Amino acid sequence: MRKTYHKREEFDVDLSIINLKNGLYNWVTDKIQDHTSDYLSVNQVNITYDKQAKPKLFGKYLSEVLYPNEIRTAVEMIAYTFYRKNPFEIISFLLGNGGNGKSVFTSVITAAHGPRNISNVPLRELVDDPFSVSDLENKAANIDPEISVGKVLDPSMLKRLTGKQPTRIQRKNDKAYDTVIHAKLFLSPNKIPQTSDDSDGYYRRKVIVTFPNKFEGKADDVDLSDKLTTAEEMSGMFNALMIALRRLIKNKGVFVNETTMQERREKYARALDPVKAFMNEVLPYSKENDKAYKEDFYEAYLEYCREYRLPFKSKNDFGMAITEYPYHIKDGRDSTGDRLRFWKSIKILDKKQRTLFIKELSIPQESWSGRVSE
Repeated sequence: MRKTYHKREEFDVDLSIINLKNGLYNWVTDKIQDHTSDYLSVNQVNITYDKQAKPKLFGKYLSEVLYPNEIRTAVEMIAYTFYRKNPFEIISFLLGNGGNGKSVFTSVITAAHGPRNISNVPLRELVDDPFSVSDLENKAANIDPEISVGKVLDPSMLKRLTGKQPTRIQRKNDKAYDTVIHAKLFLSPNKIPQTSDDSDGYYRRKVIVTFPNKFEGKADDVDLSDKLTTAEEMSGMFNALMIALRRLIKNKGVFVNETTMQERREKYARALDPVKAFMNEVLPYSKENDKAYKEDFYEAYLEYCREYRLPFKSKNDFGMAITEYPYHIKDGRDSTGDRLRFWKSIKILDKKQRTLFIKELSIPQESWSGRVSE
């Protein structure tokens, strides 16, 4: 039997076609056709197309694990993985501590495409091992679930993998060649890592979505991933994602709340250390005789995190985190005679006061946001 060989560039040539289990779906026209030997495809997505299907659980899940105004961003992040180019050059950061729904989010991405179409190469390995980049070829996404909190040693690798130029692929015992990597990068840190790269090009790539809530005990549905990845739910989810894909391609990018480069820098700076950012915006207004009741101060911190869509610590962890500052808890007695604990020499500021303070004094970003200078 005679074999026919095809070049790499002959596969999946039409960006508008997605190879599904029951046919070739055109996301531009929203139509599907039967598989044909005339169209060569490397990978098949693990979804059966059903035009009438609607997701029953996906929206509810997103509303429980994300800030409301970041749901659209998260949906478009996933939708973008179905586009076999990376013209918008984004790096997706899934930010938050454990037990917050991030693993379910990444499991949905993996289930939608199928495990063979997803890679899980750690960022550090991509930097240290020249052969590891080959694992990203023809993948829809690369998910690093355990990125180190330490400094990203080689930001140029992130730029190279999210760029439009071909990347050199080197497999062991094989000849090297150049190809364009379209795998979308998902980094899932508990805390945003620091970086030595301060260029606009690097900040433009970063898209941060925060998972602020923690689910424990009865609130933790251990079967949620299975429920979200049934064939029926995935078919409905796919229809919603295709609407998002058409929208983001039309808008020339994944939606983000931060519309300017300065806002993106500020978002990243606050995300580096939300407690430090909060304290550095509060302390300059505080005087020695000021005080803030412990409960009220924690509520102010939560309000701050919600305002800027940041992850937040538990009450105990927050109390431990601010012990590095020259302030301490005192026992005081209010007018009712109740004994309440308060932070000495700290004043609670509202949003207007914080904004006024930053604007009037023209404080450098690294001084008030907790950003580490390089």
